[in-house]
Amino acid sequence: MCCTLARCRNLSRAAEALFISPSALSVYISKLEKSLGVPLFKRVGKEKSFVLTSIGEEYVQRAEKMLEMKAEFDDLLNMDGAEPFELIIYGTPAEETFGSKVQMLERGCFRELDVAFMMHGGPNTCTDVKCLAQKSFNVTFHGKRAHAALAPEKGRSAFDAMLVAFQGVEFLREHVPDDVRMHYCMTELPGPANVVPATAKGEFSLRSFSKKELEDVSVRFQDIIKGAALIAGVDYEIEDGTFFFNKIPVLRLNQLLMDNAELAGAPQLAPPREKTGSTDFGNVMYEIPGSCIRVAFVPEGTASHSQEFVDAGKSDAAHNCVIYGAKSIAGACYDLLHTEGLLDAVKAEYAENKKKYQ
Repeated sequence: MCCTLARCRNLSRAAEALFISPSALSVYISKLEKSLGVPLFKRVGKEKSFVLTSIGEEYVQRAEKMLEMKAEFDDLLNMDGAEPFELIIYGTPAEETFGSKVQMLERGCFRELDVAFMMHGGPNTCTDVKCLAQKSFNVTFHGKRAHAALAPEKGRSAFDAMLVAFQGVEFLREHVPDDVRMHYCMTELPGPANVVPATAKGEFSLRSFSKKELEDVSVRFQDIIKGAALIAGVDYEIEDGTFFFNKIPVLRLNQLLMDNAELAGAPQLAPPREKTGSTDFGNVMYEIPGSCIRVAFVPEGTASHSQEFVDAGKSDAAHNCVIYGAKSIAGACYDLLHTEGLLDAVKAEYAENKKKYQ
């Protein structure tokens, strides 16, 4: 309605085009402006024409892009000659914190899909060949507090155990495959220097391009924690974090997304990333064929998880990023439905690669 009024600039003509009464349109616009907290239109001239404010221009511009995207999806859903299909859109929050796709997958989501697509913002428009599986652990050592000068023999330092654990990870680093990554940090400071620390808390993150290899390394890591506790004479707790799996790559899907991103005019096209982090979408792609397109909205070279990403989050480039991603995915779906044998080829490639990338 807002877009129609912006084009007509006259309440009666816009209402006629929408097949509603002028009063109904007026009420709708008033409620919309009230909900947004800003005026979208100003009335000018003798005829009180409806002219967009600067905020209104931006609102209508974005609304028209969303309508354009909806029309493309409607075309996709109403294709002639296509086999019967169902298009399912999942909202997947908390990717960077809890990895909620993992919990959703455990509760039955995604498993009904033949193919899964997603998009992600980035400094380039590209896909990934692979991603690192990741296991994280929160470790707490419990010792015995004592005065470090007056009665050190009565104390058992939880912090000593944590330092030994850190050193043990460094020794382990020499005896793991080249792709294994291990990170750690203290999550809580142990206290003043003149007191033997009774508690020490740290976070450990282990990664590998192979889920199976990571599981083997994780067993060795837990032995390090046990050994550190024995050396320091303390107790320990290990709390497992979310287990992110490695992706099973399907290069045909990667190419489909990139071909359609180019058709859509997405910026900063680049080759697939070989060096990547971890994602909960890896768990989805471990179970079904899938691919993620990363669409550029920040300058090349911008670090991930940086303030620059946050600052760009409400920019026109970020908004366009979503549109380009949606168009790329819609086009890839269209190709899968209209290219004979393509879906079967995707499934065959996935099955073959799953044998290789466990």
